[in-house]
Amino acid sequence: MEILALLLAPLTVVQPCIASGLILLLWLGATRLGEQPGRREAVAVAAIVAGVAGVAWAAPERSTYHAGTVAIALALVVVAIPVLLPFALRRRADAIGLLMVVGAGCGYAWTAIASKLLTDELAAGALLVAVAWLATAAASEGLALLNEMSALQRRAATHVAPIMFAVQVIVPVLLAPLIFGESWGDTPLGGVVLVAFLALTVAGTSLLAGSRAVGAVLESARDDKSPPLGRNVDV
Repeated sequence: MEILALLLAPLTVVQPCIASGLILLLWLGATRLGEQPGRREAVAVAAIVAGVAGVAWAAPERSTYHAGTVAIALALVVVAIPVLLPFALRRRADAIGLLMVVGAGCGYAWTAIASKLLTDELAAGALLVAVAWLATAAASEGLALLNEMSALQRRAATHVAPIMFAVQVIVPVLLAPLIFGESWGDTPLGGVVLVAFLALTVAGTSLLAGSRAVGAVLESARDDKSPPLGRNVDV
């Protein structure tokens, strides 16, 4: 769905929309796990809805421009370091819970960036290059999930989710003007309105991701996934 959305809308719009998935987690927490939403959840949902709507209104036009290979490579290296570092430090995994949280968010951010590159290559008819970006997106998604599940083994979901979701929304949006030409200067008040709505979306995302209802769903998912980094499993 994200890839299809990126064929029609700029990354600046699509990535904040990811936050709307938290509303589904809230619904699952309430209906399946018996967690009762309160004022916090109501405020958070309102902030996400208003923020995403505002971003969609104020965002720049979709662009197929790409920065140079060096600029894209540097941006992706910066995103990849937090994703891979927990694996390099797995012998001291008990001390890097926060890094795993950031790594999970950056892994999902890489997926968004790679998906944008994938859609642009598809539009240009470069099928082999698009397949290569699809492979990196799939790999980053897997590494992000492993980091997420490992972080949830060490920290409460209400501490993991706010940072993780905020990172995966913020990082691609901040890089979009730099590597995809989605200029904020052409938006209302030179980008001020767009930044305000993005901030509202991220605030609502962090607030809702840290709620007990969403945390219960994430912890339930954790219990069904693979063990954390650094542990051996007897098969």
